[in-house]
Amino acid sequence: MPFITVSGGLTLKVPTRTTTDWDTVFLNEFATPISNHQHTGSGDGLQLGAGSIQDDSLDDRKIRLRNNQPLRGRNQAGSGDIDILKVNTDDEIELSSSPLVPGLRNKTIFSFTNNQAVAADITGILATGANETGMMIKYAVKRDGTADLRESGTLEATYTGSAWNLVQSYSGQDSGVTFSITAVGQLQYTSTDNSGSSSELMYIIADKLGD
Repeated sequence: MPFITVSGGLTLKVPTRTTTDWDTVFLNEFATPISNHQHTGSGDGLQLGAGSIQDDSLDDRKIRLRNNQPLRGRNQAGSGDIDILKVNTDDEIELSSSPLVPGLRNKTIFSFTNNQAVAADITGILATGANETGMMIKYAVKRDGTADLRESGTLEATYTGSAWNLVQSYSGQDSGVTFSITAVGQLQYTSTDNSGSSSELMYIIADKLGD
């Protein structure tokens, strides 16, 4: 056999000793595959693993998320990924809408539904843990439409041992958003019909009290 086939990621042919007239085979089945390979796997070169990347070699020139694409981290169970933060389509930095973590502050921008007649969850604003006693929530509502509505205020959620109570105070316009909280501590809302609605946003900072 005048050629030896080598398959270690790329499949290449090299001439055996004393083989003659091997220039075309060498060009097409050795030099060209090496020149064209991109390490994409499946015969185009083995994919590079983490060990192939030098420590501290990646910086801002190589890492840049697309607009509205979140930076993600693995969850504690190792069964899925959790959004951490992103730059949204309005070029604003948006933190994840993960549930509150004991002792930490949760900040989120929530795009809600116009004319929401049935109470719906505000993603991420949920009391967790066995011994929490309350949540202190600051909010601002921004509704754009035929009438632009702006409201800001606070919500005090207190656990009585069997249920959650919610007390609200606000300033500005009445935005038409009504807040409520479920028996398990999930913050919810309803909204009126904002004629000509083009944007419905809540900006929320929530502090969990308890452990």
